Amino acid sequence: MARLRIRGREWRRWLNLILLVALVSIPLAYVSVALATGERAFDYGKMMYAANLYCYDNPAFSYTLRLETWYPATYYTTFCWPHRHIEPLFYVVWMLAPVGITLWLARGRALALTFAPLGDMVLLGQNTWMMIPLFTLGLNHREGQHVPWWHGLVLALGALKPHIAFPVWLWLGWRWRGQWKPYLAWGLGMIALAVPAFLLRPTWLIEWLLNSSQGRGTEAAIGRGSIALIPDRPGLPMPVVYLFCLLVAVLVYALLRWRRGRLEFYDWTLLFLFASPVMNDYDLIVLLPFLVGQRRRMAVALVAGIAAWAFAFATGRWSMSVMITLALIVERAWRRDAPDRSGLDRAAAAPAPVH
Repeated sequence: MARLRIRGREWRRWLNLILLVALVSIPLAYVSVALATGERAFDYGKMMYAANLYCYDNPAFSYTLRLETWYPATYYTTFCWPHRHIEPLFYVVWMLAPVGITLWLARGRALALTFAPLGDMVLLGQNTWMMIPLFTLGLNHREGQHVPWWHGLVLALGALKPHIAFPVWLWLGWRWRGQWKPYLAWGLGMIALAVPAFLLRPTWLIEWLLNSSQGRGTEAAIGRGSIALIPDRPGLPMPVVYLFCLLVAVLVYALLRWRRGRLEFYDWTLLFLFASPVMNDYDLIVLLPFLVGQRRRMAVALVAGIAAWAFAFATGRWSMSVMITLALIVERAWRRDAPDRSGLDRAAAAPAPVH
């Protein structure tokens, strides 16, 4: 029996290695072709065009639907210099970093690379992988623990995509109370990211906030998150959209509270991702820290992702953000037993519930 177990482990290691080589070769080939042809991933190209305008031709920059400038100026000033001066290297890191982070979180298990939001993000050259460290901190935080000051710097990265970082900001902002050092680092990090943006354009924050309502209306019309449940989305007034999202959030909260009791950070993250009208498919990459240590949960996410890809190819409609989160919410509500454990900290105690 011992020999059979050893042979079984060896067989799984070899299978994992073969799958790893096959899956990693796909983004490597994608990046190699881009470097050879000079063509870049679609969303990456749009974002870096806007970043170059903001930093090097600011009068030509504007927050408009035409330029698709959705991000706060802190985002553009952070990345315009490396894009302009070390672009090929910057592009390689940008595109392959999510693959490396996924493998690190999954401890080298190749199957994690089939997570559908990862493929969507690499294909478009998107950036939500930068928010994974924030959600990892939120998952691994234990109530009452000493918080190193530099955790505040990690939270400051949320200034690049505040609509994604919002649940982590709320969660850790409350649970860090009484420890001033991480709060100070958080504030100083936010200031450091914001200063270049304000120096180049002091009015950017007002312009961005005014433009966000238009941009969010466009995103909601596309049907991200729970909005995809509405059959006729285009033309809906934004108050109706947000009211629907609020209703969905309340219903999901009631379901999880009934089935799970006190909600954990994973529950709040699922609720936020499912109910938000501005959540894109690739934004679900922030779920990886919650999935990699839970086999059943990961299996549900992978199967739902495959179904979402199949649905997209068959109908031309992208509903990954709602299909994956809905499947995980059902799985969460179905099981009332085992407490959560982080895939990065299996030996630690289960996270304390929210009171």
